[in-house]
Amino acid sequence: ETKSNVIGGAKAAKAAEAANLKMESARPYYGLETDEDLYYFGDKIEGSFELNDETLSDAAAANFNATLINDYKIGMFPFMGRPNCAGNPAIVEVPVTIADGGTADPIDFEGTFSIDTSIDFREEGTGFDLYLMDEDGCNEILGPLAVTITLTPEEQKAEDEAAELKSKSANTPRAKAEKGKAATVKKTTYKKKKKEVDPKKITVKSKEALSTEDYELATNKVEYEVDEDIVVNYSIVAAPSATAEGRRLKKNKKNKDQPESEPITDAPEDEPVD
Repeated sequence: ETKSNVIGGAKAAKAAEAANLKMESARPYYGLETDEDLYYFGDKIEGSFELNDETLSDAAAANFNATLINDYKIGMFPFMGRPNCAGNPAIVEVPVTIADGGTADPIDFEGTFSIDTSIDFREEGTGFDLYLMDEDGCNEILGPLAVTITLTPEEQKAEDEAAELKSKSANTPRAKAEKGKAATVKKTTYKKKKKEVDPKKITVKSKEALSTEDYELATNKVEYEVDEDIVVNYSIVAAPSATAEGRRLKKNKKNKDQPESEPITDAPEDEPVD
């Protein structure tokens, strides 16, 4: 039996095994495996993966670079999340360990990974998807593989009891009264903050505030030191009626308004008396 036949037979067996895993496993097989399906927070997820023609999709094969395979990593995303370069990074990224003996042509690599779940991911939910990602974390190479991370039964029971106690405490008469009091809207009066004045300076009103139609009263500036002289300029505009010219105009106006009198004719001469 030749060496090529042995290699060919081994690859065929591996492909058949992968196909069987796809059929027998409750989870779809995408070249990724973990030792368990269900984990509790604090457990370690131990996993492995296979990279070959059977597990790589056409799109993944296009992104595959054997020279950078040691920079590949496992990313854990919220359920239905996936690798991307759009600002939605994985919750956790871990490096992978590539086994010796892998080949780039044909593609045939195996590796392992380990994820520490001691961080509390509950705000992200309990369902997660794992992916083998490229060196940039932008493209998926293998995956997704679904895993569940949750509280232990004891932790869940303690949380349920605490939630029930909190609910009962919130429904006591005193708690309801406090809640009602807190919900009362109070009218708030805001005092206008007084403008701070420098005690060493004196401020005068602006020119506009000191001037009227009949006169102008202005200072050479607005703010003065305490010992500084305040220079005031003024200009009084007298009303026309208060001047000689005004009186003349007024007289002319009066004459103009008076109706014209009829012209005076010579009286007829007295007739001679006989």
